[in-house]
Amino acid sequence: MRNIFDFHAHPTFKSFLTAPTDKKRTNPWRIFRGKVFQIVKPILRSQASFGQTIKGNVRIQVMPIVPLESGFSELVLIKSVAAKFLSVSKEFIRWINAGQFSYNDLFWMEYEHLCQHLNFRGQRVNVMRSIEDLSRGRKVINLVLSVEGSHALQDGPRTHEVKQPAQYFQNLKKLKTEERFSILYMTLTHLTWNNVCNHCYGTRISGNEIFKPNPHVLGMSRVGHQLIDLAYDVDEGKRILIDIKHMSLLARRELYAYRKKKGYNHIPLIASHAGATGFSSHDLFGYLQPNTYYAGKNNEYIVVDYKEVPGIGEGKRDCTTFNPWSINLYDEDIKAIINSGGLIGLSLDQRILGEGRNQEEFFLYKEFTKVLDHNVPSPIGQREEEKDDQDELVAEDKEERKVPAYKLRRTHRKHLRHLANNLLHMVRTGGKKAWKHICIGSDFDGLIDPINSCLHAGALPLLERDLHKITQEMIQEDLKKNPGHEYHITNLRAQIRDVMYNNGERFLKRYYSKSYLKTGKVKAKKKAIA
Repeated sequence: MRNIFDFHAHPTFKSFLTAPTDKKRTNPWRIFRGKVFQIVKPILRSQASFGQTIKGNVRIQVMPIVPLESGFSELVLIKSVAAKFLSVSKEFIRWINAGQFSYNDLFWMEYEHLCQHLNFRGQRVNVMRSIEDLSRGRKVINLVLSVEGSHALQDGPRTHEVKQPAQYFQNLKKLKTEERFSILYMTLTHLTWNNVCNHCYGTRISGNEIFKPNPHVLGMSRVGHQLIDLAYDVDEGKRILIDIKHMSLLARRELYAYRKKKGYNHIPLIASHAGATGFSSHDLFGYLQPNTYYAGKNNEYIVVDYKEVPGIGEGKRDCTTFNPWSINLYDEDIKAIINSGGLIGLSLDQRILGEGRNQEEFFLYKEFTKVLDHNVPSPIGQREEEKDDQDELVAEDKEERKVPAYKLRRTHRKHLRHLANNLLHMVRTGGKKAWKHICIGSDFDGLIDPINSCLHAGALPLLERDLHKITQEMIQEDLKKNPGHEYHITNLRAQIRDVMYNNGERFLKRYYSKSYLKTGKVKAKKKAIA
């Protein structure tokens, strides 16, 4: 079985929440199937347990630690649904909500939970300090740590504000000088308010205001700039890369401008788990429906509805579409990452890849007016009702029951086409070298609904076979209609192999070496002797 690389997965997230103390927590090697299997959708079941990861021959897995944010811990999904079906500890959630632990406490608690379960029945997790620690053992998962959301640096009350910048940056320095591991990348923000920078609207899981963009922050803040400076500074410890995932469109534009101003363009940018919008942000106006709305107590938000963004294929069976929400990558983002020598992880979340109906996205009105190249459409009214999608998380599991086999195969194929559609758009946009800068960033166990053609890490080797086949088919299909499109195919099987593993290891050899982490300089390749 061939090696697999996953740029973003959460193998300990669900097991960590099963009890307040590690003695009582579920082993992250074990698979969560739910107490009542048939009524729990894949979003709540185990997708990247270490057992599934070993089964899928995922030799390198990047594991972000994301402390459970205020808002998430109060959701019915966490407090009731997951507690009922997945043994998530109601007591632990109550303690979190009561403020017994800071975000930084939760970060280190999950790390210690990981450390308690590095070995299991002759298999082990190898927490890496650099690529030089890579093990080639067949029963070894090489784990690289990352941070999803800079709120993980906060001590004291769990809040969206950085009230003690000195302590916040001291906690970042602690990560940069940690001897037991090295952090590969940090995502500046996540799905709730964070005054380091604004986040884009990423989930309809709750109507709570803090899941919408932060009306108190416009783009990136001064604290955000200082965080980037410190993360990159090799004089203060090992370099940490910046992940643009979850940043608002304005914040991303400001990040690119700041990097240029400070001479950081040689440092790779990454998007650890993303899809493509299918268009340039400068064309955003053309994809908006006219029925825009104001929202919020003071009309601080604008709610936009999108026209369908078609991908490769036509007809009910073969059509694909993109998810145009700003949580995905615009063409400028794709080019910025590739031109920096960075890496894009393709998410395996159905919604991110464009499966299903596009629903309304919240923008901060002040940010929206800055990024739109046209006059903002006049909103036609106030949004009356906020709906969330929590009711969709627990339902009859159609994938296991009631759906005929032929329809199930059709769904697998449809989801696979959406994945290939995102990959091929990134290649068309980024050019020939894009094939060396794309990998899988599944986001397994990050509360996603994965594509039916790859429901968990154990299925990743089969995904490679299927992705090669469907990509070949879709390229030929598209070129008949669009002969001017260029996909830069040299050896498609080898190029898909790069996406599934080689690009990830190659990236780590350059930017996760002892030398690079400490000096910020990539070692020059030795010239072959004639």
